[in-house]
Amino acid sequence: MKNLALTAVFALATMTAFAQETETMEETPQQEQSAMEDTGDTTMDTVQEGFTEVSMDEVPEPITNAVKENYPNATLDKVHVNEQMQYKLEATMEDGSNATMMMDAEGNAIEK
Repeated sequence: MKNLALTAVFALATMTAFAQETETMEETPQQEQSAMEDTGDTTMDTVQEGFTEVSMDEVPEPITNAVKENYPNATLDKVHVNEQMQYKLEATMEDGSNATMMMDAEGNAIEK
């Protein structure tokens, strides 16, 4: 009889633990949007900050030179520009990680 009661307690505890884990993993759309903003998701930033995507041919030479000089093995994936001629660069680094950089038209880094 003690074994049956002990088994019931363990079963209940296990179900409770799994139920709590699933609750914390589910997010509402507002929480998902908030999480993207907190991690610097560039899609949300692009829309909110007035950046528009430009082709690689439109990127000023000082910017491409600065990227080649500072990150020789990086690959530019996307480039966005705003009305103040600030460029947001999305790049894949040598180790496969993604990075977002801000530069002015002269290739100087902009810290935000």
